[in-house]
Amino acid sequence: MIKLFNKLRQKGAMFGVDARITLAVTAIAAFIVGFNQFTSLERGHNKTTELDLQIIKNSVLDYYKSKYVMVTDLDTLINEQYLQLPQKYNVDPWGVSYAIKSITQEETVGNSQMMVKYVTLIAHGKDGVQNISTPTNYTQWLNLVESGDDIILKFSTRDIEQEVSEIEESQLSIIQGLVNNYVKQQESAVKAFCNVSGNQLTSTCDVDGNGTYYENEELTQNFMLKDRDDAAAKYYITTNGTHGTENKFKSGYVNTTVNVPYNMYTFMSVIGGYADYVVSPRGLTLHFSSNRYNSVDSPYFSEIWYDNEVTIF
Repeated sequence: MIKLFNKLRQKGAMFGVDARITLAVTAIAAFIVGFNQFTSLERGHNKTTELDLQIIKNSVLDYYKSKYVMVTDLDTLINEQYLQLPQKYNVDPWGVSYAIKSITQEETVGNSQMMVKYVTLIAHGKDGVQNISTPTNYTQWLNLVESGDDIILKFSTRDIEQEVSEIEESQLSIIQGLVNNYVKQQESAVKAFCNVSGNQLTSTCDVDGNGTYYENEELTQNFMLKDRDDAAAKYYITTNGTHGTENKFKSGYVNTTVNVPYNMYTFMSVIGGYADYVVSPRGLTLHFSSNRYNSVDSPYFSEIWYDNEVTIF
């Protein structure tokens, strides 16, 4: 009886140990499988987030190129149909909204001073908290790296600024050619007028008014279109012989309902240019000076450039 009892106890003890070992091994295996599934899921979320950020970047740049405005939230991109994320919502895989942060730095791009935007897209990760510090200047943006479980994507609008600068330079070059062509036409017309001896003592030909005309005296005047408020531009010659009565323009003025004769759109119409050239791609208005150096004698030099609109008379 005693031996049998001992054998049963031993068998029972061995069976119990085997069971505990088996359960322990099974639990460890289950933990390993669960951990692998978890890390695989996180990797999948990270990949999804990285793809989303690339899509958002392209949409931000498309919006900026179209409107020359830096968007501050993804809802604007979605509502105006510049963006459609695969999940159709402005949230990362953990359910937290993506963020757009940007800083602006004035830089020389081409031949222009451009306001370059440096952008950071931020996904807050699983913890839903922004762990990086939002950059407030270019140096901070340049040195910004991912922190915690944040995922970021950095880019700038410099390439677009370069393109805009080149478009503006091209438009100004075309306008320059139109102004030069206008001046040549005016010179030719006045020269033909003053070749008639009966006209040579008029104010159009006898520029200094001394009662004596010398050859090509009429060509010593400024034939540029007169820009309003530039006193030295009085040397502009008008086709009707009355100073200051036509072709006067206020530099940088585009109001189409008040003081229309001084409008830069009227200026563009006179020289035969496209109205679209009055405003640059970034919304700056065409400016014109008929006498850049305020000269009182020939030669005269005009100047054209883009700047903020002038609305005050």
